[in-house]
Formats: sequence, structure tokens, C-alpha cells
Amino acid sequence: MAMSEKESSGISAASILFALRKRRWWILGPLFLVPLATIGFVLKLPDVYTSTAIFMLMQQPVPKQYVDQFNSTSNAEVIRGVARQVLALPRLSGVVDSFGLYPEDRGQLTSEQMGEKLRDQIKVEPVDQVGPRNDFAAFRLSYTAEDAKRAQQILSQIASLFVEVNLQERGTKAQTTTAFLKNQVEVAKERMDRQEQVLINVKMNNISQNPAVNQAKLGAISDLRLQLQNTNTTLSRLAQQRTQLEAVLNAGLVRVQNERTTLLNTYTAKHPEIVKRDNEIGTIQSLITAVQNGTPLPPATSLRDPILSQVVSQVDANQAETERLTKEQQAVREEMQRYQAGLLAASSPVKEHELERAQKDYDTLKSEYEDLQAKFFRSQMAVNLEEDQAGQSFRLIDPPNLPAKPSGPQRLKISLASIGAGLAIGLLLAFIMELRQQTFLREVDLRKEFAGALVIGIPVITTPSEDRTRKLRIAAEMMAGVIMVCAVAAAEYYVFLNG
Repeated sequence: MAMSEKESSGISAASILFALRKRRWWILGPLFLVPLATIGFVLKLPDVYTSTAIFMLMQQPVPKQYVDQFNSTSNAEVIRGVARQVLALPRLSGVVDSFGLYPEDRGQLTSEQMGEKLRDQIKVEPVDQVGPRNDFAAFRLSYTAEDAKRAQQILSQIASLFVEVNLQERGTKAQTTTAFLKNQVEVAKERMDRQEQVLINVKMNNISQNPAVNQAKLGAISDLRLQLQNTNTTLSRLAQQRTQLEAVLNAGLVRVQNERTTLLNTYTAKHPEIVKRDNEIGTIQSLITAVQNGTPLPPATSLRDPILSQVVSQVDANQAETERLTKEQQAVREEMQRYQAGLLAASSPVKEHELERAQKDYDTLKSEYEDLQAKFFRSQMAVNLEEDQAGQSFRLIDPPNLPAKPSGPQRLKISLASIGAGLAIGLLLAFIMELRQQTFLREVDLRKEFAGALVIGIPVITTPSEDRTRKLRIAAEMMAGVIMVCAVAAAEYYVFLNG
């Protein structure tokens, strides 16, 4: 008999269908048993509930030109840093102890291991990621437990830890920076004082070289120097007071702006209350500009807030006192210069060069000291801002919810996946059984086994009783297959309704 090339090599589709039909129960058995066993297992699993909350990292309301920001990192890095501290094992162990979690594991697991178990149930995920660095300012915090109320309570505790840790970190950073600047200011002040003494000694040496020096001028210069020092101290105190008053005005400005934003949700921009807030905002901004530039305050300044009105009067008094002391400072310096010019008129060129160098070093150190002092004042303002909780902070825009429906387990997905797993197991079993039993399905296989020519023909002869039995067996198998399919479908539908 001639055979085609396709039949003589490889396995035909007919042989595959024959094998599948012969091993049908090896396939249908796992396809029926595996889904039913899986459904029975997943229906016994307890429901779990997930409570979620959404945080937003808010930037400080006071503009950068007024108060420095301590955080120069991206929002995502700030959030990840706080999350690492909150999810540290010591803090989570405290949450486990406060709520009495995992009572069945106590005595078997350490507090750190139970903290790790709690950490696995907490998820921190970004809400949106934008920019080339995938930065984000909002994140979703979720916790999963077997009780909905307990999930909400524990998530509320964890959410409060995020706010608490953020406040502690900002406050610590602000205080550390301020302490560092304070130390630098003190060091600069000591260096300036030492150089000032060097400058005084040089001047005194120059004076001692001139026998015609009037000792009375030395006393006058000493008195003027003491007066100048007192004046400078008072001016520094007034400058610090202006910085504090400016911070109060900035806080008042933010408060009025927030009031205006709230009113805009109800009224139009032309409403009298909105117009009143606009006028007040303009007045406060003019006051801040006047404080910064040292210019006179705008006339007829009136504010609703009695605290701000008191600040206005303090700013007015501060400016008047600052103006008076500045004039006094200039007059004292001019008078000292006149005395010093007369005392040094007869000094030698070498001494004059030494004096110029000492004066230059003193001016450099003084400039460095004043720059550090200004930075210290701005840092102190930032510390005050953090203490008022007006800096960069976490805001809970969506508090922990009480889940109404369980979030898991995903019984329907698991049961549907088990159908595919049962089919795969059945096909694998059928393939193994087919390999274990050698059957000749094609003529080419028979010829490979037997070298000689074969002519075999065996007709199938059945009795009527055998035909009836075969038909009944086929019907029973079809009925069993239909029952199995219906049973799996009914179980899946039950999982769909109750899972």
C-alpha cells in the first residue's frame, strides 16, 4: 500500500484524536475533580477586608523668598523616607502590641517577626507618577485584615504615624540646621572680636608713635566705641524683631488667603466679603514689603485681626527706633573717624599699611558674620514655621475607610484558573498513559515492527446485545460528562454569587 510522506513521518491528527478519545476519562477526571476540590478549598478561606487612605504631600504655604525650605529632595524621596521610618520594625511591633494582633503566634514568633508579618499586610503605592523622575506627591496607604473594623482602626493608627514621623523629621532637621548656624555665628563672632582687638592694638601702636597725641581723644574714642557697640546690639535686636513680625504677617496673609479661597466656593469674586478679603490681602502684602524694604508703612492701615493690628503698631515703632539708631550709628562713626584721622595723622607708612590690612581683615570677618547672622534669622523663622505646623506636611485627603465588601480572596479567579489547571493535569496524565502502552495506530508503525509483508484483515462482528450494550455505555458516558460539566458550571456560578 502506498503511503504519503505526511503519513510516514510524524503523528497525524487522526492519531491524536484517537488517543484523546481513548484517554478521555483521564482528561475529564482531573478537569472535574481539580476545580471542585479547589472551589471547596477557597470557599473555606476567610474573607479579608482592605481599608485604604490617601495622603497628599503639601508644600509650605509661606513663599520661599520669605522662609527657606529644608527639604531639597523630591516629593517621592520624602515620602519613601517617611515610609521607611514608619514601617520600621520597632514602630510596627508597637502597633502589634497596642492592638493585640496575632494572638495565635505569641510565644512562637518574636516581636520583630510579628512586625514583619504586619508590614507584609501594609501597602504604600503612588497615586500618580509624573515627570522624568516619576515623582509623585500623593500616595495610597492600605491595610488588609480579616475584620473590616479592625482594618480601619489599624490603618488609622498607621496613618497617624505617617503624620507624626513627618513632623518629627522636619522639626529635627530644622532644629539641627539652626543649631549648626548658631554655632557658626558664634565662631564668626569670636573671630571678628579677635580681629577687632588686633585692629585696636594696631591703632594704639600707631597712636603711641605720635607724642603729640591728645589723651583725651583716646578716651573719647573708647566712649564712642562703647556707644557704637550698644547701638549695634540694639539694631541687631530690632532686626530680629522685624524678622519675627514679618513671619507673623506672612502667617496672617496665608490665613486671609485661605479664608478668601473658602469664600470663593460660595460667593463670586465681586461679593463684598471677597472684596474685603482682597483689600486686606493687599494691605498685608504692602506691610510685608514695607517691613522688608524698611520703607514707611502705608497710611490708614486697618485690619480685622487685632493681633495683626498690634503687629502694625509694633512695626511702626520698630521702624522709628531703627531709623533713630541708624542716624545715631552714622553720627558716632563719623565722629570716631574724625578722632582717628587726627590721631593717625603722624603715623608712619609701615604702620598705615599694617592698619589697612588689619582693617580689611576685620571688614571681611564682619561681612561673614553678618551673612551668617542673616541666615540664622531665616533658619529661626523656618523653625517657628515648623513649630506652627505650617511647613511641608502630609495631609490626609481621604481618611481610612470602613470597607463594606471583602477584598479577598479572589475566589472566582482562583476557581476559573483551576479549570485550566485541571485540563493541563488531565492532558499530562493522558500523555503519560499513552506512552506507557504501545499501540499500533498506523500501518507505517506496524511495518517498522515487522519486517515481512503482512496482509491481515479482521472484520468487526458484533451481536445485537453487544450493540445495545455499546450504545448504553456511550449514552452513560455522555450523561456523566454532561453531569460533570454542569456540576463544575454550577459550582463556578455559586462562587460567582457568593465569592
